[in-house]
Amino acid sequence: KYVCVVSSKPERAKIWDWQGNKCICEYSQMSQPVTRASFCPWDSHQLAFSGERCLRLFRRKDSNLKPFPEFSGLAESKFMFTDHAMMQPPERSMVVTTLEGPVFILDCDELI
Repeated sequence: KYVCVVSSKPERAKIWDWQGNKCICEYSQMSQPVTRASFCPWDSHQLAFSGERCLRLFRRKDSNLKPFPEFSGLAESKFMFTDHAMMQPPERSMVVTTLEGPVFILDCDELI
C-alpha cells in the first residue's frame, strides 16, 4: 500500500500512499546518498535505508520519519553498504552486506 521514493540533490525520502495517491511522509535530513530503501515485511511503519556509507532505520509516525536511536551511531560508517534485509523478529534485526566483503548481522545495534 506504500511506496518509498528516494532522491538525490537534495537527498530525501518520501513515502506515498499509492492507493490514495498522496505523499504521507517526507524526510530530508539524509547525510549520505541512499541507494536502497525497504519496508519491514511485518510492520509497514518501519523502514531501512542504506547507501555508500550509511545505514539508517526509521519508524513512520503520523507524517514524520523518526530515526531509531539505537542505529544512529551507524549512520556514518567506513564501509560501503551494498544491500540490507530485515530478518524475522525480534524487531530491528538486519543482515547487511558491504562492498568490501564483510556481511554483518545486527540485532538492536549489536553485531552478532
